[in-house]
Amino acid sequence: MVMTMLRRSVGEKQAFDLVSTGRVLTAEEARDIGLVSRVFAAAEFDQGAQNVLEELAAAPASAMASTKTLFYKLDTLGFLDGISAGIIANADARATEEFREGVKRFTSRRKPS
Repeated sequence: MVMTMLRRSVGEKQAFDLVSTGRVLTAEEARDIGLVSRVFAAAEFDQGAQNVLEELAAAPASAMASTKTLFYKLDTLGFLDGISAGIIANADARATEEFREGVKRFTSRRKPS
């Protein structure tokens, strides 16, 4: 089970290196190979983690659910089917009030050139 997830996360070469050598990575190495997405210094960890959690919690629940559904569905699809699923998910998202509100917030933050 671990190798399946590891290979998907970091790629074949990195996964084989890790499982065959058992070496321990630094946080920066883990980030650089894609095993983790963020690294915080120990002194900044609590605030950094809190910021990430608040950002996730602020996202509309329906948008997060749709994103997670498509994200995991893509594992079972080929490239073209994945593109098609993305098109459908995009069209569905655009039909929601949360999408329209998000576009309004985004465009109101943009400064004229």
